[in-house]
Amino acid sequence: GLSDAAILAESTGQGNAGFDFKQNMTQVIDNFTVLRGKHSYKFGIDWQHVYDERTAAPQFIYTFPTTQAYLDAKAGTNPFGYTTVTQLTGELGFNMSTNIFSAFVQDDWQVASSLKLLYGLRYDLYKYPEGLPNAPLAQTHEFNIDRNNIGPRFGMAWQIDSDTVLRASTGIMFDQAILGGYEQALQLSGSPRAPLYTFNPTSAGAPAFPGTTGTGTIAQQSPWAVDSDFQVAHTWQSSAQIQRALGSEMTVSLSAMYAKGDQLPVVTDVNLINPTGTLSDGRPIYSTAVNASTRVDPRFNHINQVQSIGDSTFKSMTVQATKRMKQGLTFNMQYSLGKGLDNTPLLTQLTVQSEAGRSDPSNLDRDEGPNPLDMRHNFTGNIVYASQNSSDNAVVRGLLNANEIGVLLQFNSGLPINIPANRDLNLDGSTSDRPIGVARNALYLPTRKNVDLRYTRWVPIHGSVRAEIIAELKNVFNTEQLSNVVTSTPVDAAGNPVSPVSYDAYQYPNASGYEQRKFQLGFRMRF
Repeated sequence: GLSDAAILAESTGQGNAGFDFKQNMTQVIDNFTVLRGKHSYKFGIDWQHVYDERTAAPQFIYTFPTTQAYLDAKAGTNPFGYTTVTQLTGELGFNMSTNIFSAFVQDDWQVASSLKLLYGLRYDLYKYPEGLPNAPLAQTHEFNIDRNNIGPRFGMAWQIDSDTVLRASTGIMFDQAILGGYEQALQLSGSPRAPLYTFNPTSAGAPAFPGTTGTGTIAQQSPWAVDSDFQVAHTWQSSAQIQRALGSEMTVSLSAMYAKGDQLPVVTDVNLINPTGTLSDGRPIYSTAVNASTRVDPRFNHINQVQSIGDSTFKSMTVQATKRMKQGLTFNMQYSLGKGLDNTPLLTQLTVQSEAGRSDPSNLDRDEGPNPLDMRHNFTGNIVYASQNSSDNAVVRGLLNANEIGVLLQFNSGLPINIPANRDLNLDGSTSDRPIGVARNALYLPTRKNVDLRYTRWVPIHGSVRAEIIAELKNVFNTEQLSNVVTSTPVDAAGNPVSPVSYDAYQYPNASGYEQRKFQLGFRMRF
């Protein structure tokens, strides 16, 4: 059986049965260049019309903190032992249209034979879908259009001497249009059209497992919205690289990068007020009752609003060595040291690399920590050797020529994982709470060490007809490579871990890994 810590949730539901997604895109894009002396002027426009038709899957989901809690509810001994229950019903299909426009102007200026400058501007405008004038929430009547997305950029390349080049660039880059929040706001608007109900066990009207919820009224719904002041996220990115040639075959480079993100999207429950207490680390505890003293808008339980309030930083340094093909050998090796921090634990509705969401609706910085892709050390490389032999012996020459061996190397520190508590500590309806004293994404997976090998040989048959033998070996040394574990941690009534929290990933259950050694053999004829 599974231990309590191995279970994030036990639920009843319909999965993705009934889900449907259709998206049509129309795009017009044109770029052109005008050459004038030492200047190369570039202009471009890009217009996209995105039409979405979506049908959500009906949901009826109970989430339990442990396996035993589920078994007790199923047996009828504790039918309110769940963490939350969610039900989505009603008219689940809808459509929306989005228009995306961008334009840029840029000049590549060859100031001198050894110096080139690049400077320009880019403008992005996203015309989001029409709102719902009759929606209960004013934020959904009309969505804000951010019209000041002007991104300057500058770059340069300077050949210091015959063997050394310095490159540098800086600029503001605006994020692509993230439509998930608008989809949620339109579909789950809080109207009786497609009601979304969420309950804690102590909420008024909470069902006993396995009962259903909701009666088609607005009460106890938990709609989505987009902040009326929502702005497009942007990053300021700067980088510099110095590259030097070592002889005619080898080049080495050292580069550094810094990126600062602002106005990043965050989902916040904006309907919670007047906490009834606090956890020992200062997190407010909210009431599960829904009334004018516990909710900003007592018509609803939770209001999940997409806000542009997050920020991030990323710093990295990369050392790279490249050897051009000579005497049958070429390779490219690089090592990066980096660090990425943010306070934006995005939900799956907004990103593929999702997290459980905010742990404290009142303090965004409580979730400041490593982002899910924070890989501190990363070494990658590829080596290719094509055998060459000029022996006078035709047999020897035939055996030692036309062989090609490729090696892929990947050695990197593991990605961070969050350690959540096994229940909702602050009663905000979210399962994103961490035990007392545990920071966001505090556990790192073990180092990944992987070597792949590919062997190719050409065999002449007749004239231009050749056969190719391909042999591939994944994970040559059959190294164990952990990709994920279940980290849900039992806590006591105060939110403290029942047992000391381990920061060794191998101490957690339900481990999954990358593929073990795999051999593939293939043949191909070329005429």
